[in-house]
Amino acid sequence: MVSVKTAWVKSLFEPIIGGQAEYVAPMYVWKKNEAPLTRLLVYPLMRTLFGRRVLQPVGIDHAVSNRLIEIYKNENWETDDLGYKSDLKMLYLAIINQAHICQSLMRYPRIFGQGDKWGDDLPRALACVVNAIFDLMTTTDNFWKKIIRSRPTALFGMGQPLLTQSSQQKVDPTSLTRNFVESGQKYRKLWERYFPPDLAEGLNSELTAAIHGALPRINVNLWRRSLYEASATYRFADATTKSALVKALTPIFSAKYFSTIENSRNFDERQLNALVESEALNFEKNKKELLDLWA
Repeated sequence: MVSVKTAWVKSLFEPIIGGQAEYVAPMYVWKKNEAPLTRLLVYPLMRTLFGRRVLQPVGIDHAVSNRLIEIYKNENWETDDLGYKSDLKMLYLAIINQAHICQSLMRYPRIFGQGDKWGDDLPRALACVVNAIFDLMTTTDNFWKKIIRSRPTALFGMGQPLLTQSSQQKVDPTSLTRNFVESGQKYRKLWERYFPPDLAEGLNSELTAAIHGALPRINVNLWRRSLYEASATYRFADATTKSALVKALTPIFSAKYFSTIENSRNFDERQLNALVESEALNFEKNKKELLDLWA
């Protein structure tokens, strides 16, 4: 990453030093269409599971207190390709240990250099984050099943001027459509194997329309149900089945990302954030659906 600024250190550690927080997550100035995994998958699921609205629970930029460091030192940490497992576990441990959690506004956007491991390989990143979050769900279900609703998280640094203007992230809609059609045809049998008939039928209907030239349309309900169903099967699955479930989600995610871009084409940043919040609330309000599957 080539965008690290001295101001980032201040933004992350000032709440810790001032005794205002024990766990600080960054709130980046996202470009439009940026961070689809965070906006469409990690944020709504983590909010629904653990009851805290933390927009950026994954990434390399966090600050924690000495108390949390001592807690983290006594834990076993699994490594994965992009570090998602550690990031998510850090937030979970902060929540269950009743740490004071806040988000801090990062006045510069993140910019990655060529060759950074967080590149543009969405299928790879999707596989990493799905495995990380589903593994965490499996080991912490005694806790998250008791969570009824989420609550907001304090934001540090509001009122400070942003030092760069946010712009639109360049995305190739054609590649997303092609991925949905090609990988959808390849993995549609997995939908029929692991998803209930009405969900598989809904996904196949969208795929058939896209094959015949229509724009991919995966709404929040199809996306939410796909994740909930996949997580429940993943719980007791062997390695082969877990890999198949990730493959089943790959074309759905491509179509969901494309749909979000299309639906927010004329949105400003405020309207886009409102859409993210609305879809996260949809996940949260339908948590009973997830609980029933896991029962």
